[in-house]
Amino acid sequence: TTTGNTIGHASTANSIQNSGGSTFIGINSSSTGVVNFSNNTIANFTGTGTGTSIGMRGISHTGAGTLTVSNNSIHTLTCAAATLSATTASILGIYSASASIGQVISSNTIYDLRQTNATAGNQVIGINLNNSTGTGTISRNRIYGFENPSTSATAYIKGMQANEGTWTFVNNMISVTNGSNTNGPI
Repeated sequence: TTTGNTIGHASTANSIQNSGGSTFIGINSSSTGVVNFSNNTIANFTGTGTGTSIGMRGISHTGAGTLTVSNNSIHTLTCAAATLSATTASILGIYSASASIGQVISSNTIYDLRQTNATAGNQVIGINLNNSTGTGTISRNRIYGFENPSTSATAYIKGMQANEGTWTFVNNMISVTNGSNTNGPI
C-alpha cells in the first residue's frame, strides 16, 4: 500500500527534473501481492531527455498483483522524449501492464500532461492498460488538459487506451483539447 504521499510538489514548477536517458516513474510496482495506490499527489515533473526509449509515468504497475489505484492526483508532467510506442508512450498518467483480474482504477484526477518534442511521433495518454489477460473497472476518473505540439502524423493524445484485456469503463470525464497538433486523433 502506498497512500498519502506527495512525489514532486503540488504547486512548485519543475520540482523534480530528469535530463537522463531513462524512464522516470513517480510510483512504481512490479509486485505479485495486493497493490493499492491511493490519495497520492504526483506533480511537477520535468523530463528533458529526447531519447526514443524513455518517458515519464505518474503511476506504473507491471506485476501480477491485484491493482487498485484510487483518489490520486497526477498533474503537471512535462516530457521531451521521442518515444514512439503506442503501448508505453512518452507520457502516461497511470499505466498497468498487470495480468491481474479485478483491477480498479477509480476517482483519479489526471491533468496537465505536456509533451514538448515538436517533431517526434510521440503519445500522451492519461490511463493506459496493456495486458492480454488483465481485467477490471475504470471509473469516475477526471482526465483533461493534455498537450502535444508534435507535427508528426503519428503523434497522439489519448484520454484512455486499452491495448489488451477486458475492461469496463464507467462514468469517466475526459476533456482533451490540443491547439497545436491537428494531425492525429484526439
